[in-house]
Amino acid sequence: MPLWCGMPPEQIELQYNPRHAVPDFQRHFQWREQESRSFRAANGAPHVLAYGAGPRQAVDIYALQGSRATLAFIHGGAWRAGDRANFHYMVPAMHALGFSLASIGYPLAPEAGMTEMAAAAAGAVAALADHVSGPIILSGHSAGAQLASLLLLSHPAADRFSGALLISGLYDLAAVAQTTINGELHLKPEEIAAFTPFSIGGWSVPTCSVVGALETDAFKEESRRILALSPTSHSAYRVLADENHFSIVRQLADPASPLNAALIGLAGGR
Repeated sequence: MPLWCGMPPEQIELQYNPRHAVPDFQRHFQWREQESRSFRAANGAPHVLAYGAGPRQAVDIYALQGSRATLAFIHGGAWRAGDRANFHYMVPAMHALGFSLASIGYPLAPEAGMTEMAAAAAGAVAALADHVSGPIILSGHSAGAQLASLLLLSHPAADRFSGALLISGLYDLAAVAQTTINGELHLKPEEIAAFTPFSIGGWSVPTCSVVGALETDAFKEESRRILALSPTSHSAYRVLADENHFSIVRQLADPASPLNAALIGLAGGR
């Protein structure tokens, strides 16, 4: 039984809305934006691959010639915040490790609902698969990990997925529906059923599910539960010391970090 069952509403909010656990969460947003802006100023803009008419329906690509794989990264933000441009900071580390980076944008709540966001993520990865060659490692943080999990369950380009790095994911939409996040997300019962991966199936793609040691018990449970959908010998659950829900993705900027060690492992450890 999920942790939230029988929990009072105020505890559900504290456990499943990570902004309560990290009062200074905004400084992490600011760091990502500043570091990404500095990277672009020094290295130029990405190739922008549009996959739809909306301004957020695009993928920012920093390709590396001869890369071992493309990391397709879906940002978090509780389905209501975040921007693909704020994750360009990880490009130097990705290139140093031999990966191209594709930072995926998608429409956000309240303008878009879960149905539209899931369709956008699928469209983005389909367009990316047509644009790049070689394997794709699918990744996402928080809400982005939930969207990535849906693509692992079913996607026309699934045969290109060589691994999945799911970071601090929030997957149980029945729990999300009981938090203030849903004030903008407006989840419908049919969306909860259709887009909660635990109730749909599983996948054979090697997966590393990662969470910070400073995150709530709910997020640790979510990260353990999602791994059960990928019961391969190459899948793993990792808890990263001294990291909270927002700080954990900074590790993607450090080629020697434990998070990037997990990524390298998904690429075959080379």
